[in-house]
Amino acid sequence: MLAWVNSLAFLASLLLLRRSLGSFWNPVVLSSVFLFLFSSGQLVLHAADVPIPTYNLLERLSLTSIRSALQFLIPSFAAYQLGVLFAVRKNNIWSAGISTDVPVAAEDKAAARAGLILILVGVVPYGLFLINNLSIVHGLGYLAYYQMPGLRLNSAITGLGYYLLAGLVLLAVGGSPRWKRAAIGGVVAIALLRLIAGDRGEGFVYLIAAYLLHVNFVGQTRKFTVVTGSALGLALAYSLSIVGAFRTSLASSAGSASALIGSFAPGDAIVSTFENLGGTLLPLVRVMELVPLYQSPVLGGSYLASLVLLIPSALRVGVLGELASNPLLISPPEWLMSTLSMNYGPGFSPFAEAYLNFGWGGIAAMFVYGVILTRLVSSRAGGRTTSALARGLGILAFMLLAMASRGSATFIAAFYVRYVLLPWALVILLRNTDRKRVAEYSGGPVG
Repeated sequence: MLAWVNSLAFLASLLLLRRSLGSFWNPVVLSSVFLFLFSSGQLVLHAADVPIPTYNLLERLSLTSIRSALQFLIPSFAAYQLGVLFAVRKNNIWSAGISTDVPVAAEDKAAARAGLILILVGVVPYGLFLINNLSIVHGLGYLAYYQMPGLRLNSAITGLGYYLLAGLVLLAVGGSPRWKRAAIGGVVAIALLRLIAGDRGEGFVYLIAAYLLHVNFVGQTRKFTVVTGSALGLALAYSLSIVGAFRTSLASSAGSASALIGSFAPGDAIVSTFENLGGTLLPLVRVMELVPLYQSPVLGGSYLASLVLLIPSALRVGVLGELASNPLLISPPEWLMSTLSMNYGPGFSPFAEAYLNFGWGGIAAMFVYGVILTRLVSSRAGGRTTSALARGLGILAFMLLAMASRGSATFIAAFYVRYVLLPWALVILLRNTDRKRVAEYSGGPVG
């Protein structure tokens, strides 16, 4: 019954968002969809009485714990959606979507130049990361992707690779029609490479982002009907299922052929997608088992630590230094992995982090989370140039933060500041420089 309530409540909130924003295909709604799928994918299958073939959480976890998790999850997701709706109404958000009212962006030289600069900064680090990743996955198997250190973009140098994504988005925002298409093609190429490497989450998000970029900055698409949307959703689920089976074959040769063949059934593709995405219910269940019995609520500590980590290490003194060095606060996923003595990363979720911080009071925290995330992936209505840049940055934020549905606040704060705010500041700097040059050339006042 709780699983059904959870699914129906999500559908109701989705219709409310559709009514407010005019489209399902925009970063605000898509962020809500990702959050729901990651937290409730297996619950949807359970509600529909569909067998979960491989990784069934309902068989691995206590049903009492799952029931308690659902009793927290349902009102928490409702609070999150209320926060989303509040942000949409309060801030007059104009979110990137498919509509005849969406103005196709003109060229923005400052944004295009910033994009080219960021592409030059990020292309080599990201290229090295992809080459290294693909060679390990195909040479040693997919499990090595997690077992061998240094594969993810987590160092000062390889972290520069994400500026490639920011650069491609800015080039799509401000480049000529030819450069816009080339930039979007670059995003699609990266998405396909991520899928080949077995990273379904990022590849899936990047493909959706490429579509949003095309709609907003290349040209309008015909009306996106329910049939078309369903077909695209099935195609994406189908591809994710195939990638999942391919990933399994890389991890172990046993049964790989049958897995690949079975993944081609459309029904199996949908079940596989919901099964794999829905595994993120695990962190919430485990955290609720640990808090407050074995671990006291941290009372907002992990949220505060995510902001403290943005401060240079030399300036983190006293309480700030203690926050930045507390393993529980700076990386709740690693804390959970260590506490449970797991040999693989369990991931995390906004719901698990809300409960870790405030217990049942985390329901209110999810309202605030909904407001903040909506503001990060959306934009206010404005002038044509300003609106285009804001829409592009919203899509960029969606590309980077959609996977926060499987992470913690530390991930959100760091990625948004480094790869959205800094590129935005670069565009503003270049615009101001252009204005000063024009003013000096014309003999007028500078400023």
